[in-house]
Amino acid sequence: MIATQTKTITISSSKPTKEILVEILPDDTAAAILEKAGLSPRDMLMKPSGQEEYPPTSLPFADVTDGGKLHVVPFSGVGKR
Repeated sequence: MIATQTKTITISSSKPTKEILVEILPDDTAAAILEKAGLSPRDMLMKPSGQEEYPPTSLPFADVTDGGKLHVVPFSGVGKR
């Protein structure tokens, strides 16, 4: 039996304010991770630096540490100031 590597990360959303623990796999896309967290795949999953977003089809697994945190910008808040 081959063990699959996973990481448990926290997804932090500001609207509504909540933090969700999610187990991710190496082939999970940014959109799939958002869906696992119960969020819209249209939301923006931010890179650990907080300066850039992951495109929906990118694979964030290598960028985040086990126990790490990624932030989400809700789709409804994108472009609003």
